[in-house]
Amino acid sequence: MMLSQQFTRTLLMQLPFLAVYIAVLVIAVSRRKHHPSVSTLTIVSMATLILASLLSILTGFIPAFHWRWAQSAQALGIIYGASSLAIGVLAGAAWVFLVAAVFNDRKAPQVPAPPPQE
Repeated sequence: MMLSQQFTRTLLMQLPFLAVYIAVLVIAVSRRKHHPSVSTLTIVSMATLILASLLSILTGFIPAFHWRWAQSAQALGIIYGASSLAIGVLAGAAWVFLVAAVFNDRKAPQVPAPPPQE
């Protein structure tokens, strides 16, 4: 498979996710004045997910270039393992930031006082 076809295929697989991440990023930036801490956590989360997606796209190119880096299947496995670990750590960190954004700046609901007893 040609390199341009491989790039197109991996990009098309990540494109829906990237579109959602970018849309959420734009919304978080536009809402930052009203909810600064939640928006900041969301921006960090989406930027991290975008980075993980781009790294995933780049991982698709490893077979095309692996003979420059390594001359064996074992070395290729190490490269794939390291890139998968990095993607997993980035995605995990992004979800931690996103969950923190969901629960940030929450106020306890006001319970009305019971009526006075006579």
